[in-house]
Amino acid sequence: MFLVKRSRIISIILVLSVVAFTLCIIGVTSNSTVDNKEITVVLDAGHGGIDNGVTGRYTGAKESELNLSITKKVKNNLIKAGIKVVLTRESSNGLYGLATKNRKRKDMLKRKEIIESVNPNLVLSIHQNYYSLPSRRGAQVFFDEGKEESKSFAKKLQQSLNNMEEASRECSILKGDYYILNSHQYPSALVECGFLSNKEDENLLITEEYQEKIAYAIFKGIIDYLSTTTSYGFNV
Repeated sequence: MFLVKRSRIISIILVLSVVAFTLCIIGVTSNSTVDNKEITVVLDAGHGGIDNGVTGRYTGAKESELNLSITKKVKNNLIKAGIKVVLTRESSNGLYGLATKNRKRKDMLKRKEIIESVNPNLVLSIHQNYYSLPSRRGAQVFFDEGKEESKSFAKKLQQSLNNMEEASRECSILKGDYYILNSHQYPSALVECGFLSNKEDENLLITEEYQEKIAYAIFKGIIDYLSTTTSYGFNV
């Protein structure tokens, strides 16, 4: 009788062990999906409100509008990859509220507040460039030299942008002393998508088709960086 009971007990223990092991595997698989959602990227569309940024030399395109349009396209790609995205600016409005003085300072402080409130893995600010020499063109990435991770992130972004079919030259990353990059501790970069002082760049940037292309190149640079710094899988 005792031997029979002991046999049953051993069988029960074995069954429970198998069940526990199975649940553990399910838990790991389940967690890997959740982990992807724990990756947060802040996208900052530069300017907004009364601050239009630079204006296209040939079409009069407003930088603030192009920034927001491209930012939203990058966001859509990241969400499809299972990444949480936070935008500092989701409309044409600035972030200074009802302020009538020190709007720029209040705007930038609000962007910093949003960044720090979500504890992101990455911060990316999207802009358009302008230069007195109309022949200058191409997408350029800037980083805060005080952060080595930001430099690595910038390199991935620049490489992806340089690989675009429309890229006019092989650009290198540059150091940039920008508040949106150095006012917080997170890896960050600033992308100037092109020159609104250059006819070729401007004509590309105002089209939906090219905005989709450059947004995807930016997205790919983000994924390339995250793939080397995290163990998560992405739905790309």
